[in-house]
Amino acid sequence: MRAPVGFIAVLMLTLVGVRPLRAGAAFGDPGEGFVPPDKNIAGCENTVVRLLARNAACLDRCTFGAARVAWHRGKPFDDERCEAKCGAALVRAADALFGKGTCPSCITVISPTEVAMLTEQASNIGTGLIACAGTIPLGGDDGGFVPPDRATGRCELAVGHAVSRFDQGFLDCLLEAATRAFRGEPFDEATCMSATEQAYDRATGKLTGCPPCLGPNATVLRGQIRANFDVLRRLVYCASVSGAFLDSPD
Repeated sequence: MRAPVGFIAVLMLTLVGVRPLRAGAAFGDPGEGFVPPDKNIAGCENTVVRLLARNAACLDRCTFGAARVAWHRGKPFDDERCEAKCGAALVRAADALFGKGTCPSCITVISPTEVAMLTEQASNIGTGLIACAGTIPLGGDDGGFVPPDRATGRCELAVGHAVSRFDQGFLDCLLEAATRAFRGEPFDEATCMSATEQAYDRATGKLTGCPPCLGPNATVLRGQIRANFDVLRRLVYCASVSGAFLDSPD
């Protein structure tokens, strides 16, 4: 099944590659970003994070649906139509948001269509990290293989759900941190993120019937999600007048 990590990976691929840092912007450590300078920008940046989370959840539903078909039928399944609907929904929502005129240029310079396309591509590339056992390709542009037996299928599906919860949990922590920072209220983001990581470790650590390739791959996914999240954090919360940072969770 496909690893649902695309929404974070795509921001690294797209934002870093397309948009240079603004002159005079000192971002400091990778885990930092600017406190939104006003209510409109705070609303835009928070909404961007929610849209990315919604897109990830949509792609996850496509993934899990395709995985169940492959598992029960033992055959490849192309989930392109489902993924295309997720991308179209992201583009519509982003276009509507940008049309309000409340977003900073460091956000609107990015094409929502390109983001949707790269999100799906990055997600497909991650497939092989979870669906790593078997010999029958999943089909379409998804990486990985149809599970060779039910135990493998159950394990891969469980890891996929754990990855999905990991992604969403980090975004929840980020949204809360940004909201509290804008209000001038304290929030222990490090503890929030640590609890999310521990939940992922518990979920993946207790699984049985897993193929040998999946254990190390689950660890790779954990590290990649955390590293990419730090980049997403500072690139979404990119606008500042005062230069005040969101505190790094590290």
